[in-house]
Amino acid sequence: FRFSYILPFVIVIGIPWLVLVVDDKIWAVGEFSLIKGLAVCLFFAGLILGFLSHRSVYKREQWITQKTPFEEPNKLVIQGLYRYTRNPMMIGLYLMLFSEALFFESWTLFYFLVIVVMGSTVIIVFVEEPQLEKKFGDEYRKYKKDIARFIPKLF
Repeated sequence: FRFSYILPFVIVIGIPWLVLVVDDKIWAVGEFSLIKGLAVCLFFAGLILGFLSHRSVYKREQWITQKTPFEEPNKLVIQGLYRYTRNPMMIGLYLMLFSEALFFESWTLFYFLVIVVMGSTVIIVFVEEPQLEKKFGDEYRKYKKDIARFIPKLF
């Protein structure tokens, strides 16, 4: 069971479940509506996006010289969904959190989403990207210049 599964599980399932229990909305699904249907679709879109991007990073060939279980890949991942955005896993996570807030009509979950987006953006900009620049050099700088951080370029 990899660490890369634990943190998203806690963020997408664990914390929202606790919020819904505290807000007494855990079983308050209410009537099914178009908005709830959209929320379910967004959740599965986010889940698929997260799964496919995770699969791109955790291919066997990315880990040829791995020394520890938590070591990052030794190759820059620019295939699959990473051709369109540098952070498809995070977009998937954001979609799932947004869909939960929408489905349960919970402002608390929406505020949690805002905190997750802000916190993860700070970590990505000030920790992850400098580490990737240091590790992959010009290859990452070119990739960073060509590919958007979150929202894929349309043209």
